Amino acid sequence: MKVFRHGLIVAGIAFLHAAALGVSPAEPDDDVLSLQPAQGNIYHWYNLGELFAASRSFGYNHAFAEHLDEVYAPLGDLLEKVEASPETVAAFRDWLAQLKKLPWKQPFQSWPKQDQLLWQASAEQQRFSKALEQEAAKTKEGHFFYLLGARAEELAWTVPAAATRNLPVVVNGSIKRAARDFRALISDPQFEPLFGKLAPRVQAAIKRVCDLCEAEFGDEDPKQANAEPLPAEEIRQVVEAGDFIRRCAKLGALWPVPQGVTDLQAKPVAGPHGLYGEVVRIGFIRRKPA
Repeated sequence: MKVFRHGLIVAGIAFLHAAALGVSPAEPDDDVLSLQPAQGNIYHWYNLGELFAASRSFGYNHAFAEHLDEVYAPLGDLLEKVEASPETVAAFRDWLAQLKKLPWKQPFQSWPKQDQLLWQASAEQQRFSKALEQEAAKTKEGHFFYLLGARAEELAWTVPAAATRNLPVVVNGSIKRAARDFRALISDPQFEPLFGKLAPRVQAAIKRVCDLCEAEFGDEDPKQANAEPLPAEEIRQVVEAGDFIRRCAKLGALWPVPQGVTDLQAKPVAGPHGLYGEVVRIGFIRRKPA
């Protein structure tokens, strides 16, 4: 029963992501291969980045207010898999205990001021965030994929949700933050070799975000408020890029591309009309025998 219930929560999270994009989850083609994650540790770090980034979304916690223990159990499991220090595990437990005390069923505007401040920046949240970043930074691979997971999640989750609510400051800040870290993944000497091992279309998705951000914001600091709305097409492109990276991660196909598989195939899938009415379907084409 516990496994079944956990499966329902995971499925709910997947559909909530799709709802945030305003699309229905794409069904795989017959030629899509189901792949097991290669070099699992990099996916542990990717998923840690993604889960922690999701945890900073009000909508995420509000949607699962009655199931926070189950929703965050995978985060605790991942800390165990990467052999996080006892201090980091303790910081996680303290942060989760505080998170569970907040009144998630109520609109944020009705929260007591003290609870609003705790959600926005608490000592427990900052301690866990810092500990997690320090754990990731112990290896180049951990740091690289933690950043990739966190920023892909922000593009695929935060950006469309904020765009729907007409919050351009949040949209722009998220895109600038993702582009800043993506630039580091591309050009930082310690990360550059890892970036070169990513699947080509994953590299292209990362570069697309950087190019769009440079064209719109230049070297503007992510913390600098900018309320000028971006064109809907540009928002769609960065959301699509983040979602593509996330889908590759779920297939275990970020790096390296498995033997016997050609380059990633991406094609639009018809969805409901609207800003995010198309998603990317990922397919892997089997190599034909010589």
